[in-house]
Amino acid sequence: MILTIATLVLFLVSLPILVASVTLALQLAAAPSARASAPSPADDSALANCAVIIPAHDEEAGIGETLASIKAQSVPGTRIIVVADNCTDATAAVARAAGVEVLERTDPARRGKGYALDHAVRALARDAAPSVVIFIDADCWLEPGSLSLLASAALKRDRPVQACYLMVAAPGADLRERLRAFAFRVRNLVRPLGGQRLGFPAPLTGSGMAFPWHLIAAVPLASGHIVEDLKLGMDSALAGSPVSFCAQARVLSAFPQTRAGVETQTARWEHGHFQLMRSHAPRLILAAIRRGRPELAGLALDLLVPPIGLLFGAGMLCLMAGLALLGLGARSWLLLGAVIPLPLIVSALFWTWLIHGRNLLQARELFALLMHSVAKMRRLPGLLGRRQHIWVRSDRGRKESS
Repeated sequence: MILTIATLVLFLVSLPILVASVTLALQLAAAPSARASAPSPADDSALANCAVIIPAHDEEAGIGETLASIKAQSVPGTRIIVVADNCTDATAAVARAAGVEVLERTDPARRGKGYALDHAVRALARDAAPSVVIFIDADCWLEPGSLSLLASAALKRDRPVQACYLMVAAPGADLRERLRAFAFRVRNLVRPLGGQRLGFPAPLTGSGMAFPWHLIAAVPLASGHIVEDLKLGMDSALAGSPVSFCAQARVLSAFPQTRAGVETQTARWEHGHFQLMRSHAPRLILAAIRRGRPELAGLALDLLVPPIGLLFGAGMLCLMAGLALLGLGARSWLLLGAVIPLPLIVSALFWTWLIHGRNLLQARELFALLMHSVAKMRRLPGLLGRRQHIWVRSDRGRKESS
């Protein structure tokens, strides 16, 4: 009797982990081995009535490179607007020296990217509104042609469009940074490509977001949510405008170069993801059923996949518990829900490394990937318990010595 109850409890605990593992495996298996299709011809005409908005908080050191990347792809009529948001440095002066429009905003009680974006959109509404708006973070740069691809895709599809936003490992980066770059590639390239083939809308992942004006003007942006981009994508899908993925448009950024910066950035993403799991996954599933929109269920499934390291660790715990019950004599098909996730995750990640990750990690370093995932489990109690609500900028200073 005790073994039966323990088996049932383990099945119920492992069920969401099984669902997340199957979703992840399907996305990774469905992803093509290269970009979704050949790059579309650049249509610079879409940029002639386009506004590029760059929210910036204390970014004087790197915003010049970002603006140079954007200006190199702009055309006459493209407006480039920097929102210097609660800055205490020379961000605004650097942006003005680069020859772009600058909006300065000071409101310490309302901090965060969402407020900066809202400030810029409201300013555009009072002026001559553009046909399309593109948001680029102040620490990013674009691959050639990406700006026109985003603008034309948003206009042609009449829906929000997310570029492939990747964090790149610096030349000679240590193993930890390359592991993070691989995880980021899985999350922001491979899974959206696979989801696209499965009919899932794409999540908004931050930088490289394009919106037709009539959509972004109607969306409430003034939010202090710590992952406001991801939330915006969910809200947009619920409002009838799911996000489209444009793999050919590439927006790149470097990881914070201090350990504190990495920890702050990771904590913000993970806490925000778990908050949206609780608040938006049920809404998306109910909306999918009531409105007959299966793509919303696909978006909910994507949201229910936690960071890979945490999912791997949870799968390992389930496997150990399942094997322990088997050793004690439990015999039930319900135990399959506990023992399947980990082998499924490992197989899917190995396949993904073969296709998408061999230029980042060597075969002998794959074990380190597994150990990195196990170490992530120490974050789980904090993610399920204490919640982070306040937006905190990631420190991007010089890299600390190990």
